[in-house]
Amino acid sequence: MKKILTTILGLGALTLACQADVIVYKIKATATVTGNGVIQKESVLGWFVINPTNSYVAEVGLFPQLNEFQVFTFSDATTTVVSAKGKNYSVVSWPGNSIGRVLANGVNSPTALITGTATPWLLPKSMVITGNEVYPSLTQFEVDTGVFMYDQATTVSQNGLDGDFNNTVSRLAQILRNEGIAQLPTQSQ
Repeated sequence: MKKILTTILGLGALTLACQADVIVYKIKATATVTGNGVIQKESVLGWFVINPTNSYVAEVGLFPQLNEFQVFTFSDATTTVVSAKGKNYSVVSWPGNSIGRVLANGVNSPTALITGTATPWLLPKSMVITGNEVYPSLTQFEVDTGVFMYDQATTVSQNGLDGDFNNTVSRLAQILRNEGIAQLPTQSQ
């Protein structure tokens, strides 16, 4: 009996250790493109998904003016920075569509985010987005501003399904396809 109980507890611990987690943020951003005699502002909505165990991130970016969306995936894009005041910041950095980078950062919450998993993730409830890019033609540049807001409901539901990063990104993209929004080709870096 003792051996059976030990085996059951061991399998339970293995299941918890193998639990994949995702953290989902809602995106609300603006891309301002200047050049060729024009200044154009475009809204970017959607979701930003983080796999906190391996620093993979994905943007499921919706461009409502165009009725299109695109999935961007990046590896090794997150880090934690400790400030002089003892606060921890999460920082996400990824290449822009052109020459430049986009950055999101925020102060980590002192209490764990509710994610629907056993792992206590001390991450920001919101992150500020900034970015600057020069287009390859060198005739236009883009300035990105906005915010990521922690999406507890989506995070908990996705972790309840399987917590798998790729499956989460696919399901979020499917929501937009079901709404009749056209998908542009996925970009990975």
